[in-house]
Amino acid sequence: MSMNVVCLDEGASSSRYAVNSGAVKVYPNNARLIEEDTVVSLVPNSDDVLDNLDITITKTSGESRYFPQRVLLGSLAERFSRSNTRPSMNANKCKQKLTYITVLLGTALGCLDAGIGGEEVSIIMNLPPVELTDDNVNYVKSELLGAFSVKFHKLEKEISFTVTDVVVKPEGVSASVAFFYNKDASPRVTMADYSTGYVLVVDIGASTSDLALLKDKKFIERTGQTYKLGGNTLRDKVRSKIKEVSGLEVTDEAVETLLSEGRLPYGNSYRDMSKELVAAKREFADELYDSIDSYFTTVGVGISSIKAVFVCGGGSMESSYFDEKENKEVKTSEPVSKYLLERLQEVCDSVDVVSYPDGNPRMANIIGTILIGNAYRAKKASKKA
Repeated sequence: MSMNVVCLDEGASSSRYAVNSGAVKVYPNNARLIEEDTVVSLVPNSDDVLDNLDITITKTSGESRYFPQRVLLGSLAERFSRSNTRPSMNANKCKQKLTYITVLLGTALGCLDAGIGGEEVSIIMNLPPVELTDDNVNYVKSELLGAFSVKFHKLEKEISFTVTDVVVKPEGVSASVAFFYNKDASPRVTMADYSTGYVLVVDIGASTSDLALLKDKKFIERTGQTYKLGGNTLRDKVRSKIKEVSGLEVTDEAVETLLSEGRLPYGNSYRDMSKELVAAKREFADELYDSIDSYFTTVGVGISSIKAVFVCGGGSMESSYFDEKENKEVKTSEPVSKYLLERLQEVCDSVDVVSYPDGNPRMANIIGTILIGNAYRAKKASKKA
């Protein structure tokens, strides 16, 4: 029987999975929990599996705190009810029912992609570094080890699999693997200077920022911290600035466009808000710096001891858009890392702040997790040989 490994990155706004080092896929994590006999008469928007997420998850071996459970996710959940469950920053990820729903959904989607049915799989997933205690890891394993069935009601399909191993890594630390190594696992030459000494990883998610300290590329235990400061904080600042400048109440979609492009949809055109976006990012970077300053006091390491700060996550992205008239890309603001660098260098002018080197910083954790998964598969295969 072949070895199957599903790598997962459960975010606050969306989740990502990859099976057996295949392509990264994104899937939703907004959910509406319903009773098993609920009549769902909604017609899916398309044949795409992500538009058909009316599922029932059952643990078919052993006890479970969370299953069986029928749940709608993605577009079906939004259409069924405006009240959707989303990941909460006020509770540990390892104790949220939605975490287990999305982990097992991602595993089932990976099995669908790979044509896996009734086979053994290993899961490699991430938790905030502050949650990575023996008790929490054992709790996660007790819930995820065993046999499961995931029924896709709208697709009239059922996927079964047995989880034989669960590997839990700290968020941000997984991302650091993607900073140090290329996708083919070769070391990044540009990161050689940071392979020894201290590096701080700052993973800016939608609702929180995770901080973790590395020494010689290895995570220092008990240095993981999570702060309630993330992309949503930046969104609130941007919305406030829109109100100050224009008096407009805007949709969430318009705020997302402004964050991404630096311009606000305004009727049939756009309004340049790059100045306001830069101001919001600077304010956010100031608050993040205050958290980092407090963090260094907690872990007993000074900023001057740090060679670099690795910044990743969806909340760290630069803003730009393509100008069709000029036929060129227009950058409207730097990534948050640039404004954070300005603050850090006020204290130590030789510390480096490094953005994720392979494009989309949202992908750092899942790419790093895939690299960890590849090493895991190679190690298991060598033991069998």
